[in-house]
Amino acid sequence: MEATINYLWEASICLLLLYGFYWMSLSHHTFFDWNRGYLIGMMGMVLIIPLLSIPSFFFDQGSGFPLTYSYILPEFNVQADIKNTILSLNTFLIILFCIYLLGVFIATAKFIF
Repeated sequence: MEATINYLWEASICLLLLYGFYWMSLSHHTFFDWNRGYLIGMMGMVLIIPLLSIPSFFFDQGSGFPLTYSYILPEFNVQADIKNTILSLNTFLIILFCIYLLGVFIATAKFIF
């Protein structure tokens, strides 16, 4: 799961950088074939670039493993009254559903009239 989230973050940053380059340099030109090719190629690059392994200065030169820092948090227990939580959640969902039905009713009435 962590690898998927890292991939999505890296792909998002890559997409942001590549689109920023497109917006700054290519979006104002009339070479529509080049623009289309760049945008389509950009989507392929966004899928491939996060999969590449790029060495970083965060790696320890001797072992090849990333430097990690850890901190252990103290333990504590949280006890909640489950009945009140479920009751408040059900109340919130009922209110939300009533608002939704009111919107449906208003839209249906506007459509009929």
